Amino acid sequence: MISTDINSLLAPFRLQIEHILNTMHETDYSFSSPEVSGCSTYLTLIEEAVSHLTSSYLSLLTSRGTLTPALEGFQDSLTSLYLHHLSVVRPLGEGGKMQLATDIAEVERVLGGLLDEHSVSKQFKVLRGFRAVLFLTEKDLSTVRNVPKALLLNHLFSRAGEALLSPYKVAGWSASQYVAWLDSHPSEAVDMIQGTIQWYEDMIRESGALEFDPIYPAIMAVLHT
Repeated sequence: MISTDINSLLAPFRLQIEHILNTMHETDYSFSSPEVSGCSTYLTLIEEAVSHLTSSYLSLLTSRGTLTPALEGFQDSLTSLYLHHLSVVRPLGEGGKMQLATDIAEVERVLGGLLDEHSVSKQFKVLRGFRAVLFLTEKDLSTVRNVPKALLLNHLFSRAGEALLSPYKVAGWSASQYVAWLDSHPSEAVDMIQGTIQWYEDMIRESGALEFDPIYPAIMAVLHT
């Protein structure tokens, strides 16, 4: 009964934060200046939502320890969703990478506060790994093993030129629709990306272009690891 009740409590907050994360793609991360003044706007809204959850509801529960599994699942679910959003941000400049790195640290702090004792969950480890990925070269990305392949591949599209469309563009989706699909079809993500690459290869051949996007070899390298 307790598990059912807590999940019913957490569900609307999950939906609220999901809607907030969708607004990430309204922000321009293409800037090159490394100067970052604080976190992005969406972080303030997420912190307000989590603060409301903890102060108005969780703090009133006397048996909070029994809720830890549900809260860990909630934390991991939101972190996984956030990772998908991070991976499809496009275009992404050097300043934008710094902004996302700052945001990631803040998300870890905010979501970490859901639990009385902060533990480094599996998804938190991936989040930290992705933060490092932002600053790796395309060549080095093929050696990364602590971040799922689909996240690496989607991020590489963010570094590509306009002709190499992201998978969601080829499918005719918005970034938010793609993230929702990734969240519910994790095992199919790499197959969809492979289909996008096949489309791109066919398009290049049919157009008579002389070369592929410079990011194309890096995507192929990650696909074949």
